[in-house]
Amino acid sequence: MKTKINCAYGSTMPTTAEPTAAAVEYGCDACEYIYNNKIIRCSKFVFISGKNPQNNDQYQDVAKCADAWQPILQLENSATNRAQTAAIESFRNEMVKSNHNLLQRSKHKIIELEPGQ
Repeated sequence: MKTKINCAYGSTMPTTAEPTAAAVEYGCDACEYIYNNKIIRCSKFVFISGKNPQNNDQYQDVAKCADAWQPILQLENSATNRAQTAAIESFRNEMVKSNHNLLQRSKHKIIELEPGQ
């Protein structure tokens, strides 16, 4: 039995229309369909292309409702932010170490030479 997803906007497909392959794969015929030789698409039906997280070698083009993409994209954004924070922290630690070494060198007394030497 095919699962029918209820559209948040209440989109319905006319009885004479034909659902697209992407809409059938997603399970919502009202998301995208062909009617009078035109493709009619819900404004929230979004295609995202990218690498599969389980298999980085494989690119995919997947269509889902924007509401269904939201938690996935929030998790991806969080992972990206964690990686950026780690990189910034590493850079900061290197700068602190470099500044500390420079400060230690500047505290050494400079040997004064007598005139004529």
